[in-house]
Order: sequence, then C-alpha cells, then structure tokens
Amino acid sequence: PANVGFLSHLTMAIARDPDNVRLHRASAHYQQALRFWSFGDETRAVGQLWMGFEALTPVVKRREMTRTGTSSPSDLAAALGIELKSLDGTLRRTVLFEGDTKAYGDTKEASDGFEHGYLPLDKLRVIARGTRDASAGYLRKAIITLSGVPEPTAAHMLREPYDTPIIGFPITKYLRGVLQGGGDPAPPGDRYPSVTWRSDIKTFRLRDDGRNDVQWNESITPKIAPGTQLTAIRIELWSGDRIPAGSATMQRASIECKGERYDLPSPGQQPALTRWPRVRWRFFLRRLRQLITGRSDR
Repeated sequence: PANVGFLSHLTMAIARDPDNVRLHRASAHYQQALRFWSFGDETRAVGQLWMGFEALTPVVKRREMTRTGTSSPSDLAAALGIELKSLDGTLRRTVLFEGDTKAYGDTKEASDGFEHGYLPLDKLRVIARGTRDASAGYLRKAIITLSGVPEPTAAHMLREPYDTPIIGFPITKYLRGVLQGGGDPAPPGDRYPSVTWRSDIKTFRLRDDGRNDVQWNESITPKIAPGTQLTAIRIELWSGDRIPAGSATMQRASIECKGERYDLPSPGQQPALTRWPRVRWRFFLRRLRQLITGRSDR
C-alpha cells in the first residue's frame, strides 16, 4: 500500500532542492511510466523512464563536478578519463544505472528504437519488457537519493514493499455481446446501436495482507432497434502483468431494456423472467492464462 508519509517527505525534499525543476520533471516521467504499467505497453513505459533519466543527467553532472572539484563538463570528462561527447552517457550508466550496463543499454535501445523507428515493434516490446522493472527501480532510487530525503526514511522507501510500483487501478473492463435480429440494429433516428454501461464500485476494502476486495454494481442499457436483442453478454476484466491470486464472480446483475428493469439471478439459479434471453457473464483475467501457458488466446 502507498505510504502518504513517505510521499510527503519526498515532495518536501524535491521542493527544497536547488534542482527541484529537474527532479520534479523526472518524477513526472516516472508517474507517466506507471500509466503504461500493463502488459503490451512496456515500450511506452520504458520511453518515459528514459526521459526521466535524461532529466536527471544535468543534476548528476553538476554534483559530480562538485564531488571531483572540477569547474566545467570538459574538466569532469578529463577527470573521468573519457571524451566530452561520452560524458552524459557515462554518467547515466555509472551513476544513475549504478554500473548496470545491460539495463542501461536495453533501456536506451528501447527508447531510441521506438523514437526513431529503426526497430520492429515486437522486438521493442521484448527489450522493454526485460528492462522495465530494473530501469524503474534505478530511476525511483535516483529521484529519492538526489532529492536528499533524509535517512533512515530514504532507506525505508527503497525497501520492500515500497520497491515495487503501485499503479492507480490495474483493471480495465470490457463489455462484449452479440446483436441478434433482422434489419438495421440501430434504433430509429440513430446511425448505430449503442449501450449505456454504468459501473459503480459498491465496496472497496484494503485487507491486512495489502490486497484489495472490490465489489461492482453493473447496469447495462442497450439502445437498439425494436426486434433486436443484445445476447451473450459478458464482461472481461483485464489486468496488468502482476495479477494477485483471487477470483471474480457475478453475484447479481441488472439488464435494463425498453424502460423496464430485469433483475437477473445469481449463477446456478433459475431466471426470474424467462422471456429475457439467457445472459452469460464471464469474469476472467485473460493475462493470467497467458502468463501460465505462454500463449495468447486471442
């Protein structure tokens, strides 16, 4: 779970630091990377992480100049025994990536290959998927360290469970169904059939083990032509690539049609209104199956 106290320490440290603009920029790129923290979006996540490293490079350069007693980037390059044109890359690799040559190289390759379009997307995803977590760890640590968060708070922020990113809400829901009937399925006056879908969180509970219990209320209102039916309705829950153990089941659902509300029974019970076509709800985490089998079921 997120620790608001740690976030307050980090925010204050960044605000007070002379390099607060670049530290804030790097934090914003890290936050944007978390928006792409799902299976299939690793390339964009790594691209944001790389921009975070680029934002911090001048900060590291100034602090290394202070540490070595040099007064210019060229003097710092000479002190490190490298050419000036290699200074930024060297500092990113040795300081920000802490000498992890593979993570540095893969992150740079994924970012450059995506930005300049010289690598196929499937190869980009493989590279980004392999380096995303490590790169995020290095950027997170650099932001905390460079902002000057005092010890032992900084050390605590870098330990488990806070060393693993928490994305805002790791579930995306899709509604699917089949339209049955003859003729144009759109209602009179409309070009297309449509569905109004309202999904409300009824309860949300944080358990002692850090996991969550969530209950939704789903309300579906098809807007379709008379004589057309929306059947084989199902809701799919897609999550990221770190799916906790658990299950999702339907307890009760409501389908609204032509101004009337139909209350569907819980699974295993007989329908209260047999005139409504059988509705099947499937809740599943498809990504979990892919992780287990290594194959896509698309």
